[in-house]
Amino acid sequence: LPSLSHPLPSFPLPSFPLSVSPLSAVDWEFFTVGEESYLVVANSFDGKSLSLNSIIYRWQGYEGFVPIHRLPTIGCSDWVFFTSGEESYLIYSSATAPLAKVFRLKTH
Repeated sequence: LPSLSHPLPSFPLPSFPLSVSPLSAVDWEFFTVGEESYLVVANSFDGKSLSLNSIIYRWQGYEGFVPIHRLPTIGCSDWVFFTSGEESYLIYSSATAPLAKVFRLKTH
């Protein structure tokens, strides 16, 4: 995969909870598609299960980051955003299984 560097967001991070348990969130990936800014969180283990939804948040201005989509993951430990041509993708890897999945992003 290509090495990507993302600029730091130019907006303040929200000071309210994002409905993410700190015990299960192990990685955050910031990315942009067009003019939209997103965060995806890797939820790995909540003390009971490895089958957790990882969540994509979209920056909504004064509302902060708002959850917009839940992705089924198993022991998710890392997200990477990349593009190929005009398509955008997220890939995740599992720390607990020989597993990686690629999601093609649909933005319209």
